Amino acid sequence: MTLKTRKNSRVFWTGFVLALALRLLFAEPSIAAVRAGDILAKVTKKYSSIDTLSAKFRQEAFYPGLNQRSVSEGRVFLKGRASDGEEEVPAMMRWEYEFPTKDVIVSDGITLWMYQPDIMQAVETDASRGPMPVVMRLLTGFSGIEGAIGGGVEDDFQMDIIRDGKDSWSVGMAPIYDESSFQRLVVEINKKTYLVEGVKVVDPYGVETTVGLKDIKINPKIAEKAFRFDPPKGVTVVRP
Repeated sequence: MTLKTRKNSRVFWTGFVLALALRLLFAEPSIAAVRAGDILAKVTKKYSSIDTLSAKFRQEAFYPGLNQRSVSEGRVFLKGRASDGEEEVPAMMRWEYEFPTKDVIVSDGITLWMYQPDIMQAVETDASRGPMPVVMRLLTGFSGIEGAIGGGVEDDFQMDIIRDGKDSWSVGMAPIYDESSFQRLVVEINKKTYLVEGVKVVDPYGVETTVGLKDIKINPKIAEKAFRFDPPKGVTVVRP
């Protein structure tokens, strides 16, 4: 099946990569705490008590080669990993874009769907595959960063606190090896709530994508069906 594209497809695919990054942070906050000491250890403690999370998001992407900037907005719903007997249930997510298009990104932790209703197309992929190997492996059932990367986080990432502001910290994470799909990841953490309020991703081509979260709600009731996707009649399903 041929994959259809549209004028703002860069926004959609960049948003997909960013969605994976945010999902990583929700499912594995311990990554941000490894090198940040006692302060960021509180972030881990905070997220260990979170089962579900919802928020409004604003996403901005800057393409330096084209000198273009795009903006999109919507809502995100996340469900963290939980133990189901002896097995661990992967994290789930749902991104509902409201502007400029009505795209939806949905994952039950096993399958990931990217639905573009304006062109009647849905892309189905395995949630364990993707351009960010460490991220994807973390999202498929590993309980710790060491198990996911086959060593310690210091073997794969350089981490530091790059800003200590009045209301928030900025924590940076840069991969040591070239095969990663991002150059740098910066996380904004609220000092009062210890919640992640923003993420900035710089990809290998220098494209900068920033997402800010607001109206964050902790442990709201989210129906399981929100993390499932059934292609509407007439929608073309692409399985790359």
